Amino acid sequence: MQQEQANQHILSEGQLLSERRYDIDAVRVLAFGLLIFYHIGMFYVQDWGWHVKSAYQYTWLQDVMGFFNQWRMALLFTISGMATAIIMHKQQPGFIAQRMKQLGVPLVFGMLVVVVPQAYFEAKANGAFEGGFFKFWLAYLSLQSWPEGAFAGSDPGVTWNHLWYLPYIMFYTLALYGIRLIFEKAKLTFFSKINSFHVGGWIATFILVLMLCGTFIYPSFPYRSHALTDDWYTHSLFFSFFVFGYLLIRSDSVWEQMKKHKLRFLLVAIAAYLAMRVVNAMMTEDSSFLMSSLQLFCLYLNRVMWIMTILAFAYSCLNKPAKWLSYGNSAVFSWYILHQTVIVVLGAWLSPFTLGGPIEFMFVFLGTVLSCLAIHHYVIRPVPLLHPVFGVTGKHDKTQHNQQLQVIRDH
Repeated sequence: MQQEQANQHILSEGQLLSERRYDIDAVRVLAFGLLIFYHIGMFYVQDWGWHVKSAYQYTWLQDVMGFFNQWRMALLFTISGMATAIIMHKQQPGFIAQRMKQLGVPLVFGMLVVVVPQAYFEAKANGAFEGGFFKFWLAYLSLQSWPEGAFAGSDPGVTWNHLWYLPYIMFYTLALYGIRLIFEKAKLTFFSKINSFHVGGWIATFILVLMLCGTFIYPSFPYRSHALTDDWYTHSLFFSFFVFGYLLIRSDSVWEQMKKHKLRFLLVAIAAYLAMRVVNAMMTEDSSFLMSSLQLFCLYLNRVMWIMTILAFAYSCLNKPAKWLSYGNSAVFSWYILHQTVIVVLGAWLSPFTLGGPIEFMFVFLGTVLSCLAIHHYVIRPVPLLHPVFGVTGKHDKTQHNQQLQVIRDH
């Protein structure tokens, strides 16, 4: 009874259900929008491997990409943890089955259909395949063995490429649901106690958790494979951010503190980034354990503070309805599924024309945005059979569809 009352206090219906958190929706849409820019950048950044690469590559992009790379995926997993908390609180029967279907169907369809052009152009670029796309597709679906390094994920025969995020969210949802059941059966009051944490306590505790991951797990798994089964350092980080988001949105009081301290968060985030760059430049192969610990601290402080800054400013400025947000919520999942394939196809197609870096970039960027927009509106939305495979939820409404098109035209 005590636990149930505590949970009802933490997740009040007025805060999370009756009053929709538009700021969380906005951060989710903007974070996936950043993902599109980031993956276009991967086509152009010097010395960073990707599925296909432009002839025009730039070293200066490494610093720009490196800045966002510190927190972009961690932010998405934090937001996903928040969304999971809201969905779990509704206590709908069959929650797990429904969630697995929502994520699993687009994943399977994406691996068998959407991602295939990425693998095709990468295999051709690597000299691992000769022939047309449909010949490759048939070979891909047959799960045949490929030459080593034919394309990313070619060892099992098929790949999920950028869709790796989906199986990770599925795995984390199952794990968190199991942990929650254990806590409820044991009548533990941990969730009610964390509601009283000051925001500084949240930050310090979470950085400590990340430091433990970096100190004890990273040395045994010093890589990110995105293959799910062997990616334990990545799991330790992203599951931590997933749980962090799940817990953070359950605390009403911390959000007002975040709003109050948002400018301080920004200053600390900037200082943490600069400190991280300085410490990284000082590191050598013979650096002491103390220096390595300082490097980890700066790394995780930078990561956490940028996420807290983004969430704080969003809560302060974006927690209100907006026309662009209505469109973004309806389109973000299908755009996520489509965007990287569009980038790879456009990049591979434009490369022989030697347009020059800036002009080629404009074609790739505009082509990606317009292609995703057109496919979402004119192919996916009007065809109900495509809704499950592209993560489109709710019934298609022609009036709403036309209104969303008008929003795009007006802006």
